[in-house]
Amino acid sequence: MAKRVEAYGLRVGVGLAIAAAALAPLEGVSQEAPRYTNLQVLPSDISRGELNEVMLANLLELGLPRRANRGCLFCHAGSMDVPSSEWGWASDEKPMKRKARVMMAMVQDINGTHLSALPTRSEPEVDVGCYTCRAVSALPHRGYPEHLPAPRTEHELANPTGR
Repeated sequence: MAKRVEAYGLRVGVGLAIAAAALAPLEGVSQEAPRYTNLQVLPSDISRGELNEVMLANLLELGLPRRANRGCLFCHAGSMDVPSSEWGWASDEKPMKRKARVMMAMVQDINGTHLSALPTRSEPEVDVGCYTCRAVSALPHRGYPEHLPAPRTEHELANPTGR
């Protein structure tokens, strides 16, 4: 499942492995792909498990709550006053859902086109994701993150020994 999700250009984090196990297919339960409507970035034949994996990665990378689908309301139309089965999952009512689609397509493009075109890449390959800019925050960080060491100057990069 993770390999196929990576093929969409949306790499899910290692910490998701435990959560994905909870979403693993159950023996004896039909695993046919449901017919989702209004999927514009992800493939229309995505399985329920794969879609859950991508959506859970989005929640984790944005630091949104998982409890009772509350974090899903960041992008999806619904209300905690009604069961999630009655929510408008396919609705484009919320502007954040439209923004999320643009961001997901951007991540796919960066990982699939730009990073894959680099002549040399680190091992294991590093990809971008929601976490790259948002760092477990629903709002993107502005400016250089304070928790990281200061970026190196051109001189420091050209002279790693400090000479």
